[in-house]
Amino acid sequence: MSATTWFEGEPGGLGRYFTEVARELSATGHQVAAVVTGDSPGQFSSGLLRVVRVTGRSLPVRVMGFYRALAAELNNHKYDVFNPHFALYVFLPMLLGLLKNCPVVFNFQGPWAEETRFELSGLHGRLSLRHRLSCGVKRCIERYVYQRCAGLVVLSREFKDLLVEKYGVKPGKIIVLAGGCDVNKFTPGSRMEARRRLGLPEGARVVFTVRRLVKRTGVELIIKALKLVRSRHKDAILLVGGEGPLRPALELLAREMGVAEAVIFTGYISEDDLPYYYRAADVMTVPSLAYEGFGLVTVEALACGTPVIGTPVGGTLEILSGLEPKLLARSISAGSLAEKLDSVLSGENWVPGRARCREFVLKNYSWSVAAREVLAVFQEKAGASRV
Repeated sequence: MSATTWFEGEPGGLGRYFTEVARELSATGHQVAAVVTGDSPGQFSSGLLRVVRVTGRSLPVRVMGFYRALAAELNNHKYDVFNPHFALYVFLPMLLGLLKNCPVVFNFQGPWAEETRFELSGLHGRLSLRHRLSCGVKRCIERYVYQRCAGLVVLSREFKDLLVEKYGVKPGKIIVLAGGCDVNKFTPGSRMEARRRLGLPEGARVVFTVRRLVKRTGVELIIKALKLVRSRHKDAILLVGGEGPLRPALELLAREMGVAEAVIFTGYISEDDLPYYYRAADVMTVPSLAYEGFGLVTVEALACGTPVIGTPVGGTLEILSGLEPKLLARSISAGSLAEKLDSVLSGENWVPGRARCREFVLKNYSWSVAAREVLAVFQEKAGASRV
């Protein structure tokens, strides 16, 4: 397996998915090598899991180091399948034919070129020639890799459609498998106790979101929605977890909207504290604008018994539709989010309770289920390569 990071080195949805699946596969008796980039050099082993870290100050240095590490793995071991999670790190080995004897099953967690284009268009308006060329190169690399994989695992039907329409991948190669959640870490608990631990007002109505602060995650929508919500719920506050380049702009927006005193930017939230934030909240929100492949935070919040309001985008649409379709905003807009938040904070009887939210995750989104489904794909593709 390969990815840009091991979760403990760079927390995030992609890293968490990669790390949890690698651990589950090794725990069920499969030998797993995970080649990742990161600040800590060398490798460590835990049972049947071996993690190889590649370092480098610049992207070219990291990429070349990664290629060398991957070549060493392929030369020194006989692998049944190679499972990359980032197109750039498999492009050259595939181009040079190093993977012809090892079926490649790619985990597609987002379109590299399209996400870059989306973010740059928000930051800079019209893209410069340099940015257009950069996005074009990224898309060519992705298209080359995706079309030559034995199979591709995606986390939502929306991403399957994107691979078919924008990258020309044959639909039969694409398998839709949901992500998972650590149901032993993310559990219900006392709301008041969580608020006391975090220093939050015990009587407030708390809206929580934890996102990378970039354009596509839509945090600006929830800040605008808060202003509307506070016209009926004067005690409503918003907790914004996470970091990213848009934090200064979002803090300015909160001041301009007149809700700065009700918006708390927590910055990075540690793994130990994250369950307490979910428990402290009356409602979690996932206000994505685009490219929401799954949304691990959605199922984590639900596992803690906290209802989630989200925009009808990608994995959020598919998860919440299975629990309660009314949890989805009618559109990608501040007004639609505010309408749904008002319903939850007002205690309307359609809102799923803690037990129902928790049971939904236990039934559908544990990491053991996710890893078992991924393993079945690996076994199928490895078996087909031997025929």
